[in-house]
Amino acid sequence: MACKQLSKEDVLYMAHHVFLPPKLPTKGDAEPTQDGALADAALRSLRLFSSTTTQSAVQTAITMMENMTSVHEVGASYAVREDSLRNALQQLSKSREGKSADVIC
Repeated sequence: MACKQLSKEDVLYMAHHVFLPPKLPTKGDAEPTQDGALADAALRSLRLFSSTTTQSAVQTAITMMENMTSVHEVGASYAVREDSLRNALQQLSKSREGKSADVIC
């Protein structure tokens, strides 16, 4: 996976959302593109961490982050892509039951 170059704004956004800021925010500051960069950075970190351990919890977290980033539009909104959500739910169903299950949408 190629490493995406993070902007200064992305890094500052991550610092303020990963670590407790010295002062709590007084207004919403959510930005879809920066949330996407934060999710991508978390996923890359999980993948790097998984190579150093055999814990299944790490793989579960990686799968969850992959599903989340594949389902949401990265960019100007927090929109959910219907087809991607349906596919993620079908994959989740297969992995939990060992067989395919119909997803009603």
